[in-house]
Formats: sequence, C-alpha cells, structure tokens
Amino acid sequence: MKICREYLPRLSRKGRIVRNLVTVLVLLLFIWALRDFAPPTVALAVRWRAEEYGLAAPEILYCSEWERDRADLLLRWEDGRLASSRCYRWLGSRSVGEFCFAQPEDGGAVLFQAQTGTPADTVYFWSDEPEAARAECRLRLRSDIQASWTDESAGTSASDHFDWDETYVMESVPSPQGIYCFPITLKYPNEENEAALRTKTMAEESALRSYNNIRRRVVGTDFAAELSVTFYDAAGQVLGTWEQELWNSFPGGADR
Repeated sequence: MKICREYLPRLSRKGRIVRNLVTVLVLLLFIWALRDFAPPTVALAVRWRAEEYGLAAPEILYCSEWERDRADLLLRWEDGRLASSRCYRWLGSRSVGEFCFAQPEDGGAVLFQAQTGTPADTVYFWSDEPEAARAECRLRLRSDIQASWTDESAGTSASDHFDWDETYVMESVPSPQGIYCFPITLKYPNEENEAALRTKTMAEESALRSYNNIRRRVVGTDFAAELSVTFYDAAGQVLGTWEQELWNSFPGGADR
C-alpha cells in the first residue's frame, strides 16, 4: 500500500523541534518508570530517604568523590543531629543507603563510614569550632587479633597473634560546614612477596574493620578505640582538644 505524502501534514521547523523534544521526554519517562522512578539527583535521593525516617530533608554537609559509583555522604538536620550514609549511582539515577545517626557531644562528633564490614580508610569528624584553621586527629586502636594465611600454590603459611596497639596520626583542614576528613595511612600495607608482613597486614585490616563496625555496635570482644582531635588557629596556637573513648570491650571496659 502506497502512502500519498501529500496527505501527511508538513511540520514547520518549530513543530519538528517540539515533536523531537516530546519524543525524548516520553522516552526518558519510560526509562525512569523501568527503574522504579529512582531519583535523578543526590539531593532528591536524600530527601526521599529522610522521609522514610519521618524526617525533613537534611543539609548535605559533604559528598566524597565517586568511587566505583559509590560516594560517602554526611548530613545534618536543623535540630543538630548528624548522619552518615552512602550514595549510589547507576545510569543517571541515585539511591541512598540507611542513615547512621550521631549526636554531637562537646561540640564534635565522629561520623563513621557507611560501608561496614570493610576496613575504614577515613575518619570523618564534625566540629563547630569556628576559629579552627586545621586539626590533628589521633586514633588509637587496641585489639587481640589472631591472623593467619595459607598459600597452597607455594606451600607456605603463617599464623601470628597480636596484642594490637597502634595510633594513627592525621591532619585535615575544615570545610565551610565544619567537616574534617582525616585519611588513614596504613602502617602495614599489603605488599606482594612480603610474607613476613602479611599477617600484620591482616591484623591491621581487622583492627580498622572493627573500628568501622562501631557504628552498628557489632564489634567483638577485646577491642578498644580512642579518638582525640586537637584544633589549631591560623597562627598555630592550640584552641582545644576533643577526646572520646569510642569503644572498649576489654575486661573492665564500658562499651559505648
């Protein structure tokens, strides 16, 4: 069957632009529906997640750089409460994980990384110290750790017990929102062919994993974490120090 072109309406240039725009919008709506109407922005994803908790939309204090389509989020509400979470992106959409809440004490608060079960690589800290130009963080981790490994291909293995007691010293400058990001530098990084260090590497990962699990209070026995943050003004003078024992499950310790 032949279609007579003279019976088809001819669109003006403006009409073609409108037609193409409508087509694109319909296609985007269809794709959005297929993805269960996932929010397209981090702010909207945070707002929708907050509504599930019965809360208003918080201020996004910090969003880390995307790594493998994941980013850490730090949030604050008008009543002063804080929370950490993790944001995910996929094909233009965003989603936000559960909130881990924190309440400031003495003008500061530790915000744990949202991904538990993995070793922490950053200490997030919020402070309302207005005069601070920089800060030094000291994180002391103590633990009773048994580490072992086996390399069947090489026919080698090792097992060691550690009365772990290491202190990590880090520095950071505050963001305008009062967020400090203290990156943790491993003392015993995983180096290939360094069999002698492998058990220490595993022990360090275990200690940092336990620290990161404090947020869910699923830390095992014989572990302690202490944190102190010292603030300095622009002239290098000490303004004060914030200290807290975050966890202590050794005999006689008081789990927080």
